[in-house]
Amino acid sequence: MLLHQPSDIRTINRLRVLNLIRSQRGLSRADISKELGLNKPSCSEIVNDLIGEGLVTEGEKTETASGRRPTPLMIAKNGHLVVGISIGLRLCSIAISDLEGNVLGYKQVPTPQHPTPKELCILLLKDFLHMYHGGEKKLAGCVVSLSGRISENNTSVEELSEWGWKDVHLTLPFTNNMGCICSLVDETEAMVSAERLLAKERPDSFLYVNWGEHIGATSVRGSQEDRSDLGHARIANEGSCVCGGTGCLETVSAGWAVERNFGGKSLRELAQARPAGFDRAMDTAALALGMEIAQAVAITGQKKVVLSGNIPTLLPSLVERVTLAMRSSLPPFLQEAEIVRSPLGDKARQMGPVAVALDRYIFRQSLLARFRT
Repeated sequence: MLLHQPSDIRTINRLRVLNLIRSQRGLSRADISKELGLNKPSCSEIVNDLIGEGLVTEGEKTETASGRRPTPLMIAKNGHLVVGISIGLRLCSIAISDLEGNVLGYKQVPTPQHPTPKELCILLLKDFLHMYHGGEKKLAGCVVSLSGRISENNTSVEELSEWGWKDVHLTLPFTNNMGCICSLVDETEAMVSAERLLAKERPDSFLYVNWGEHIGATSVRGSQEDRSDLGHARIANEGSCVCGGTGCLETVSAGWAVERNFGGKSLRELAQARPAGFDRAMDTAALALGMEIAQAVAITGQKKVVLSGNIPTLLPSLVERVTLAMRSSLPPFLQEAEIVRSPLGDKARQMGPVAVALDRYIFRQSLLARFRT
């Protein structure tokens, strides 16, 4: 359900009830009414509607010393499904998830070299339809993540420079062939959503850095998210960047730049083979990234940096190098800043679009957060 009128109190209360059931499994109608300050008839009506929509289910009543307890409620995790598709320069992934973020089907496929939009859509849709094969469970929606400039309405790729894509309405073929709404999201934004919605440890304030094919960063403080183009901070007077600029951090530290400097081999191949000069190149990449993270910490005041992406996954020892570079660039009063690995590890990228799909089409937690403020 799309919320066109945020002032609609019933719609907001519906989302409050749904998210409370998600976060506190086993509550009864009376518990929810008391917790949210809703009158019992309204609360019961909302719960009944959610049950009718296949989003909530009733558990078995249990006997207690004082008699039979009220009916416990929980998310109907298999009532609806969401699809998360991650498009990378080297690999794409498709994940089909239930409402609790449990992946029921997953496939990873190599990305064709310089694919056309049509070629890539056909490849991904073919694999999705093979995985889903006309399942009876309703698809609530699909989200596609990628590193590229995305339109404000989340339907078009304004530019993906590596493949020469411009103004591509990428969601249309997915919507037409999957029978559900589809939207786009920036890769780093998606990974932040996975961190906030699906990770067991959920800090309220942190700087998220995605270090992979590209470099993205987002400062999170409560419900506020401020995205930055950290990868395109200028650090040198030479080095041609895919953005069209010169001397960007990405020309030294991004995966695409490292691969280009070593004959186009993938980072995974390079991490396994360790060709001459590779370790030195990665040390330089980590040093440059750490120094720029220090600048971001000084600007945002964040004390915790969550480092994610495929480079820390392939080369975990680099996290310490990035940390040392950051601390050497920070003043004494900011030395308490720390860098930690994402608890989602190598799943952050594949779970990013799943988390966004759950939020956009089901739980709308980001909307509730804005409504509260």
